Amino acid sequence: MDKDILISDDIFIDLNAADITSLDFEKYCFSILDVLYSPKKLDDYKITHNETNKRNDGQHQIDIVIEYSIANAAFKIFVECKRKKRSIEAGMVRDFYQKIQSCGANKGIFISTSGYQKGAIIFAKEHGIALYRIMDRYLRNIQNSAFGLDETRKYILLREQELLPKYTICQYDQNGEYLFNEVYPTQEMKDKVHKIIQEELVQKEI
Repeated sequence: MDKDILISDDIFIDLNAADITSLDFEKYCFSILDVLYSPKKLDDYKITHNETNKRNDGQHQIDIVIEYSIANAAFKIFVECKRKKRSIEAGMVRDFYQKIQSCGANKGIFISTSGYQKGAIIFAKEHGIALYRIMDRYLRNIQNSAFGLDETRKYILLREQELLPKYTICQYDQNGEYLFNEVYPTQEMKDKVHKIIQEELVQKEI
């Protein structure tokens, strides 16, 4: 199978393991974001990890910074990565927004392994911060699947589990009520895998 179907590097980590560090999680998010943004062929595209910005109000550590330009106008996105078991509180999102304001970024993305408390969701919506959650693809499939699947659907889900990255990133709707948009794996990655699966189904006559 083509390696480009999977993530662009080998940072495949078990996000549920106790020994996974926050740094490993940031690197994993970095890899996924680069997969999402680099194909867009944006002018002056650059992505950096663990950047420090010095401002009058002090030093601000940013987990990931994405920069690019459109029509000679520069854009900067700050990304906050949190590997937490408990839901993200409003204070965490508020602190992140202060970094965005102090350093003059245009947009903020918050990525977490857990959900978000209501106060965090409201604050993010009011200040234009996108909320993402990274979760196990197997669990995601369970959530999206009904009981009594036929043999074809079972085979497709099994092969998706084997061929696609273990983790998926989904974005919350504007009200933060549910996960509505799977941004990773990309549609191109899914299309490649589904083509493989369809060929297998024809051969196996399932």
